[in-house]
Amino acid sequence: MTYVYTDQQDVVRVVMGGPRGLTGPGFTTVFKSKPLDGLMTTNPQADDPDLQWPVEANSVYVLDLHLILGVANENVDFECSVNVPVGTTGFWSSQGVTIGATSNTPTKMHGGTAFGASNNFGTDETNASFVQIYALVRVGATPGVVVLSWSQATAQATPVTLKADSFGVLTKVA
Repeated sequence: MTYVYTDQQDVVRVVMGGPRGLTGPGFTTVFKSKPLDGLMTTNPQADDPDLQWPVEANSVYVLDLHLILGVANENVDFECSVNVPVGTTGFWSSQGVTIGATSNTPTKMHGGTAFGASNNFGTDETNASFVQIYALVRVGATPGVVVLSWSQATAQATPVTLKADSFGVLTKVA
């Protein structure tokens, strides 16, 4: 069964397998329907108000995120982390534009990053820059929320924007 609804922040959510993906196997897709910008700080990172997924205790999930970045100055870089409930194990990996790149061509990958640790990426002021994140999330005894947190990699006067149509899919696999 498929459920499509718009939540209180006008974020489109598509859920298969049960309401909000919490009843049995299924997946929850979250699309950003409007951009979030104005982040000009590096510490602390801010939890994205849209890219969040509730998770059940003693369950295993796979997270697949596709982020679209926008900047007015290519010197503004992007930093992010994946945060999970206490007692959750697993890892996340990511790929995106290399810091200091002047186009989207040079890319870098981060593999096996611990939850809560950050990775950073470059941006391209002419074109949208993309970051892809994949995570294996093994939730322990404490349920909670998986959330993308992000900020600028280095403080700049020009904000970095996480653009509309960025999205993520959380799939419950066990």
